[in-house]
Amino acid sequence: MLIAPFALAAALPLSFENLGEIDARIAAIGSAAPVDRRLKLPRCPTLAEIAPMGGNAIAVRCPSLGWRILVPLVASHQNASAPDIRKGDIVELYVDGTGFSVSTSATAVEDGRVGNVVRVRPSDGNAPVSVTVLGAGRVRADSIN
Repeated sequence: MLIAPFALAAALPLSFENLGEIDARIAAIGSAAPVDRRLKLPRCPTLAEIAPMGGNAIAVRCPSLGWRILVPLVASHQNASAPDIRKGDIVELYVDGTGFSVSTSATAVEDGRVGNVVRVRPSDGNAPVSVTVLGAGRVRADSIN
């Protein structure tokens, strides 16, 4: 019996992203609504990228497959006017690149809330760099010059 290739492909189960795992990775960045469970995102061949988008959402994307979703941040129960990091706070500075991730400590040069771009001074004493606030005590730089 000969089976057409398209019929065989239709019979194979599709592999979708584990939305619970995405929720857990987002929780490490900030308080966000759970990813909509109705979504059926094709499984990304690499780890999906997660990054803050302004002050009100987190982006999850798979560059190799071309999909991207925005997950809204939820208000914390803390004082809404209080910054997530304050000038002088020691923060964990993350830098991600293709195939690597590095972290070090830095000192905040200014106050900031999740999603804000602020400046921090790396612990090596170099000039301040602009970073995105991920949450209390956590910031990320897209690149360090």
